[in-house]
Amino acid sequence: MNFNLSKTSAKLNSFNIRAERHGDNPVPAGDLKLTITAANTILDEFDPKLREALYQNTQADQGQKDVEGVAPTLPNLRFPNLEGPFKFTDEGAGYKLTLDYGVGGERSNVTIEGCQVNNFSADCLEGGTVELSFRVQMTDPSADLIGKLGVQVQHEIVIDLEAPVVAAPATVTPIKGRQKKMTKDETQAALQKAFLDGEDAAAAEKAVGDPPADGTNEPWPFPKTGKP
Repeated sequence: MNFNLSKTSAKLNSFNIRAERHGDNPVPAGDLKLTITAANTILDEFDPKLREALYQNTQADQGQKDVEGVAPTLPNLRFPNLEGPFKFTDEGAGYKLTLDYGVGGERSNVTIEGCQVNNFSADCLEGGTVELSFRVQMTDPSADLIGKLGVQVQHEIVIDLEAPVVAAPATVTPIKGRQKKMTKDETQAALQKAFLDGEDAAAAEKAVGDPPADGTNEPWPFPKTGKP
């Protein structure tokens, strides 16, 4: 999952302090329950077809044309009597949560590394907005951090939420050259299979490659010509 938020106003609904076991030792941990109000395009983060499934443009359905150069919107609930919120099983680890206090610049911001993000739920509203709630879990918060978060419960805060950067897989260049030599047993098994498949011995030997590399001078299991 790659869910990101930048300078987003969120309500801190609750902050739960608990303990996790790391080996034999209990370590403090905390859960933040946050809610943001966003355009329904945020549903595209979970599935690109979800917004169209839950919303529609009633006026467009009645013949109103889209404005050229302006992306079409879906402001109306497709099923007004369908009650939410809708829950998602999406989750992610290694997130960075930053709380912007707005006083003293970035030096006063609180940054929490290595968070888990989960328990997403969306309440779809008429007009094209969504109230999206989710949980951010942290491990080993300091006493100072616990105090700062505790006084913000039920208040609006400004957050950044950054997904971990996934490194691109390394490009491996195959080594060109001769195939690895077969052992005597591997060679015999390959030739036997070729024989059963109807190939002649010469073609089979060509497909298998070099003679067995087991340090012996024993002849191959089949004659050079003809079938055994």
